[in-house]
Amino acid sequence: MQKKVLRLLSFLLLLVNSHHLWAQKSINTERCGFAPTNDLAKFEQWLKANKTRQRTTNTVYKIPVVAHVVYSNGLKEGEKENLSTATIRQLIDNLNDDFRKREGTPGYNTHPVGADARIEFQLAQQTPDGSPTNGIVRIDQSTVPPDTSGQYPSLMESVARYGYWNPEQYLNLWFYPLPKVLLGRAVFPEADLPGMTPPEKEVKADGVFINSVLFQEGENNHFNLGRTLTHEIGHFLGLFHIWGIKGGCDKDDFCEDTPPVANAHEEGCGSKPTACNGEPAMIENYMDYSYDECMNIFTQDQVARMRIVMANSPRRQTLATSPGLIRLATNQVRVYPNPAIDRITIVPNTQLQGQQVQVGMYNIQGALLSQYNGTALDTIQLKIPAGTSGIVLIKIKGIAINMVKKVLVGL
Repeated sequence: MQKKVLRLLSFLLLLVNSHHLWAQKSINTERCGFAPTNDLAKFEQWLKANKTRQRTTNTVYKIPVVAHVVYSNGLKEGEKENLSTATIRQLIDNLNDDFRKREGTPGYNTHPVGADARIEFQLAQQTPDGSPTNGIVRIDQSTVPPDTSGQYPSLMESVARYGYWNPEQYLNLWFYPLPKVLLGRAVFPEADLPGMTPPEKEVKADGVFINSVLFQEGENNHFNLGRTLTHEIGHFLGLFHIWGIKGGCDKDDFCEDTPPVANAHEEGCGSKPTACNGEPAMIENYMDYSYDECMNIFTQDQVARMRIVMANSPRRQTLATSPGLIRLATNQVRVYPNPAIDRITIVPNTQLQGQQVQVGMYNIQGALLSQYNGTALDTIQLKIPAGTSGIVLIKIKGIAINMVKKVLVGL
């Protein structure tokens, strides 16, 4: 109990001490903001410069997601904050509905400036070490000692202690239970622009935090349809709130097709406030604070910003080519004969042929006996060293394969 209280107090302090983070909606508390800096102004310069060079493309960017689900000791999957696999998959489906503006879903709209972002999200298919995964990692909170350093790292750095995959290859998504004082946060992208703070080589935490209390079984609120995740990934890909950084009619979100508003809309769609220019406010925009059931639009300018970030920003542009997107197929190779006498033949299937692979023969103690590193050919042969007998391991690794076969040799 003492550890649980310590963790809770630490996280509440983090809400006050977090920097360079964007928050969506909070309940019964002041919302987190982000103070404007020179770097943000330069980020806009960088974005405009890349916009002039950016060619219009229909490329669909795919982003691999790893969901780190942090839960209290002893909870089974699906209990309270230990969200079920079905719930997480549904959130990813909803996310794709929103970003792709899929017809027949709550993410569809008929607004003249509503746009399909052509960005999709997929639970990771393989881990950073090349093992198969369903993209969901569950962490029992009691197995990770609480932070007693007294240094009060950011909220994102604190949740990253529970699990953190290479941010150049994965979108880290942390589900962590907090009181209903904060719904979500995200790390804003960087730009490799002269005069800006250089992108860090090792980033302690980059990704999105979501308060898992919103999605617990039986939870009934206006924020459980997944739009917090859509909103936060908007920040992750370079979007501001539609009222700009601090709010006010003189502030800007740098998107011409979002009517300027002085502040957030924190209700449903029943009322339709007026924007600063006399137009109806775009309360349906994902970057507002409206109830989830009200949201359904990214605009053309917002989509353009996110696609420029995906094409150019450090730790964003590499996501679309991540090995984490590739499902590790089974039965991709035939290994024969078994038992074997003088050599072992490996026959990749047609999907694997032409890819770069590492093939090694190891004895049971792990010593390398023979190897092939290169392009997967129609057949690959490994010679069995003289005097070898017993079981050997044939390890085959590549961008879409990571498997081990046992072969009996020398008999």
